[in-house]
Amino acid sequence: MKFVSLPMYDWPEVETQTNKLWQQLCVLLKDNGIDCPTILDRKTPSESLWKSGHCLFSQTCGWPYINKYHSHLQLLTTPIYDIDGCDGTYHRSRLVCRANDQRNTLAEFTAATVVINESDSQSGHQAMKSALTMASLPAPFFAHGKISGAHRHSIKMVAEGDADICAVDPVSWQLALRYETPVTDQLKVIGEGPQIPGLPIVYSHEYHDSMQAANIAAKVDSLLTNELDNDIREMLFISGAKRLSMEDYRVLIKLDQEAEDAGHARVA
Repeated sequence: MKFVSLPMYDWPEVETQTNKLWQQLCVLLKDNGIDCPTILDRKTPSESLWKSGHCLFSQTCGWPYINKYHSHLQLLTTPIYDIDGCDGTYHRSRLVCRANDQRNTLAEFTAATVVINESDSQSGHQAMKSALTMASLPAPFFAHGKISGAHRHSIKMVAEGDADICAVDPVSWQLALRYETPVTDQLKVIGEGPQIPGLPIVYSHEYHDSMQAANIAAKVDSLLTNELDNDIREMLFISGAKRLSMEDYRVLIKLDQEAEDAGHARVA
């Protein structure tokens, strides 16, 4: 059995375009002699899929990849998103609080309640740890921490007063600006996390040799840069892709160690 998924930004509102994106990618893979499922797997938990050894094509968060799954998965390429907070294959999380909050810097949120989407999220948890470290803020900094389960839930919790601040990756924030206007109208961005590599497209090690993978990566990059249907590009914000190396993602290990050394092992 082979698994394919694109779980990172698969909001219901863009499911049609995500499916169309996979159809274009599936044709590309089949044209290069790789048999693949025509339908994305939305049932298998991502963690199980990534560890299965049968992941033909997926997208993962950078921190889980380098921290837990690099022995199971190989990097193929990294999409480029044409939105604020993204610079080529790199991006910075947005630090978000309520618009009517009088605090306008991270340092003012001492003793506040922070919410993260997942404990192993780069953009929701690691980015907040790094933001605290870069600002030389004391540890522990927040009085309370909560876990929401998704960026979309985190921003709702902040807007509704169940938390005071969160970190959200720029693509999720852009989706929220489009589809959660009643929520985002109540919020403001007061800062950002470090610049880090974006969310990579990955596959299980045994599926391609290095030469085949390099060839496929080049063709995926070309497709995402030049050949996407306009509605896919508009709805998913994708403007291209570029292959990064594992070394590029090792900066996340360095940032995590710096946060650990500063006492910010976790914020929730």
